[in-house]
Amino acid sequence: MTSVSRKNLDWLVLIVGNLTVPVMVAWKHHAGEATQTVASVSGLVSLLVLNSVLITAIHFREKRKNEVIPRGFVIGVVGFALFSASLTVISAYSIPERNDYVELAFSGVPLDQIHPQQKALVVDLLRRTAANSRDYEHLAAQTKPISPQLYSVESFASESVIRSVLEEYGKANAADFAYHKEQEQTMDEFRDKMMTVDPSYLKSFEAGRQEQETQEAKILQLQQECSTATTALYNYAGTHTKDITVKDGQLRFANDAVQTEFSRQLEGSKTMYERWQGALQESVRRQQQLRKNVGLLPNS
Repeated sequence: MTSVSRKNLDWLVLIVGNLTVPVMVAWKHHAGEATQTVASVSGLVSLLVLNSVLITAIHFREKRKNEVIPRGFVIGVVGFALFSASLTVISAYSIPERNDYVELAFSGVPLDQIHPQQKALVVDLLRRTAANSRDYEHLAAQTKPISPQLYSVESFASESVIRSVLEEYGKANAADFAYHKEQEQTMDEFRDKMMTVDPSYLKSFEAGRQEQETQEAKILQLQQECSTATTALYNYAGTHTKDITVKDGQLRFANDAVQTEFSRQLEGSKTMYERWQGALQESVRRQQQLRKNVGLLPNS
C-alpha cells in the first residue's frame, strides 16, 4: 500500500507542479509584472527545473531501493512538461496585460486620490491626450469633405474652384497640425512634471515611446511635405487658369511647358500623399494593436 501511495503522490506532484507554472505565468503577465517574453521564458525555465528536480529526486529514491523509475512515469513527465510548456506560452501571449494606468484613466477617481504621484501624472497624461483626441474627432466629424475631390479634374475647373479647394484643404491641414501641437504641448508638460517627481520613470517611459515618437515625427513631416507640394500645385494651377481648362471631363493645356510642369507637380503631390497615408495607416494599425494588448479593444 505504501508503494502505491507513494506513486500516486508522485503523479499528484507532477500534475499539480506542471499546472501551477502556466497559471502563475498567466497571472504575473496579466498583473503587469512581466512582459510576454519574460513571462514565457521564465515559465519554461521553471518547468525545466521543476521536472528535472522531480525526476532526479525520484531516481535517487528508487536507486536506494535498487529499483528504477517506471517507464510510464517518465513518459508522463515528458508529456506533462510539453503540455505545460505549450500552455505557458499560450497563456503569456493570449491573456491581455492589465494596465492600472489605463483603468484609472477611464475611471472617475480624482487625481489627488491616486498615489504615488508618478502614477497620478501618467493617469493625467492619458486623460488629457484622450480629451485632445475627442476634441479633434468632434471637429473632424463636423468638417465637410473637400469638394470637388482633391486631385480630381473638376478641382481645377476654374480659379474660384481652385481657391475654394485650396482653402478647404488648408483648413483640414491646420486642424491636424493644431491637434499635433496640442498633444505635443501636453507631453512636454508631463515631461517637466515627471522630471521633478520621478526622473528614473521618465527615462524608462521615454525609452518605451521612442519608436512611437519616431513614427509620429515621420508622419508629421510627410504631411507637411504633402501640404507644401499640394498647395504649390493648386497655386500653380490658379495662376495658369488661362492655360489650363477642363473640356469633356479632361484637362486641356495651352502649351507643352504648362502641361509638363503641371504633370510634374501633380505626380509629386500624389506620391507624397500616398506616402503620408501609408505611414498614417501603419501607425493606426500599431496603435490599435497596442490598445488591444492593454485590453482597450476586444481580440478579433
